[in-house]
Amino acid sequence: MFSLNACAGLGGGPPAKETETSLEARVAGYWEAQQRGDEEAVMAFVDPQGRPSFLASRERWKRAQGASRLTAWSLRRLSVSGDEATVEVETTFQVHHPLLGKDPLEIRSTSRDRWVRRQGLWYVVVEEPSLEKLLEQYRRKP
Repeated sequence: MFSLNACAGLGGGPPAKETETSLEARVAGYWEAQQRGDEEAVMAFVDPQGRPSFLASRERWKRAQGASRLTAWSLRRLSVSGDEATVEVETTFQVHHPLLGKDPLEIRSTSRDRWVRRQGLWYVVVEEPSLEKLLEQYRRKP
């Protein structure tokens, strides 16, 4: 008789629990580096194929938001399917902007990121913004 973990390992990949644990560790490393403001460390978690998009997106964020700082994050949910995953993280930022007055504004939001596993390591995927993808999130499902 096989256990579920043994069966999960027969597909050639790591067992489901091991996969989730390694993904959770990478997600934590990514968000902790973001919180420290360690841009070099953050890049180690970004999908190598999407790094140019990530850098461009980060620069647009800095210009639009003024000085901001990630003050808190928490993992809400993750869903793994093979070598791809969807991760939801709740974030809290303090935003300092001249148009907002001298006191920082606290902004809470939930981000939903796509992660991919390449050669055994999980990476966050950053794609160029797409109006079509944004609208897809708000379309009603029948």
